[in-house]
Amino acid sequence: MNGIDETSNAEGGLHQNGADRVRLQIEMIAAMDNKVGIILGFVALSVAELLGYLTLAATENHTPTPFFTRRAVVLVGGGVLASMIACSVGLAAVMMRKVNLGPPFGWAPGQRQVNALTEAWKSSISGNERLIRTKSILTNICTFLVLLAIIAYGSAAILVFSKFVPGPPAPTPPSP
Repeated sequence: MNGIDETSNAEGGLHQNGADRVRLQIEMIAAMDNKVGIILGFVALSVAELLGYLTLAATENHTPTPFFTRRAVVLVGGGVLASMIACSVGLAAVMMRKVNLGPPFGWAPGQRQVNALTEAWKSSISGNERLIRTKSILTNICTFLVLLAIIAYGSAAILVFSKFVPGPPAPTPPSP
């Protein structure tokens, strides 16, 4: 083989290897976006469920017993706050859409620009890796906040529903 064919083969292999790596990175970014989308959907559902629960609890309160103690209100408020922050962080993660796709479209294997091609792929891959790291951090923060909100909502529900549970039956007087 002559030197021209070997260079062309090296360029083609480099191009294919870089394209495969970028394709995997784009799939990872899409998977993280799907995860955040599911989390945001769950947050929206849980907030809607919470509002319905609070509405029902308020309309069913026919006795003067306070069902919503200060602790329950603080837990619900903390859960709503965690949900709102989780939504903001999740939306920030989803809105990060700039993906590096590799060298410009004008590149052709016959141009023999192996060094320029290598640098273009390295730049694309490192840019995508930074994006993946940032999206991963934001996704983990979003997940943590949603778990915190679930714990707060669950604790508030336990506090409120424990008021509905009747106490032990009154003792019956002994028969004479």
